[in-house]
Amino acid sequence: MGPETYAAIAAFSTTVGVIQQQKAGRAQRQSQRLQQKMAENQNRRERIQALRQARIARSQAAAAQSATSGGGVSSQALGIQGSIQSQAGANIAFSNQQQGLMNQISTANIDASRAMTNASTFQGITSLASTGFEMSGGYDKLMENNPELAKLFR
Repeated sequence: MGPETYAAIAAFSTTVGVIQQQKAGRAQRQSQRLQQKMAENQNRRERIQALRQARIARSQAAAAQSATSGGGVSSQALGIQGSIQSQAGANIAFSNQQQGLMNQISTANIDASRAMTNASTFQGITSLASTGFEMSGGYDKLMENNPELAKLFR
């Protein structure tokens, strides 16, 4: 092979390598966005849970006061039961949502890893092509074989 072939291979593999690095960067940024969304969901859930716990504590105090004053099952006690059932449903929904985000993060990380592997492969090809280019005479031979090209650089 002549220097022209090696130069073309080097140019092509460099371009593909850069494209793969960009693809890896996009996938990594997507993974980071999804991780941020998971953290925001967790923070929101903790705030909601704190508010719910405060409501339950108020209801329990009111139910205890009602029980000591001779009342039967109060609406507060029924509210506590409803809140517990609601919390169970919310926990399941939250778990499903977080699992979905974790799956998307996993996919983005796999995409990033594949793209980085591809980029590394093409960087290796570029290195080999550059070595072949130099061993076949390099720029001097390229200009000697292509007088029209040589005129452009004079």
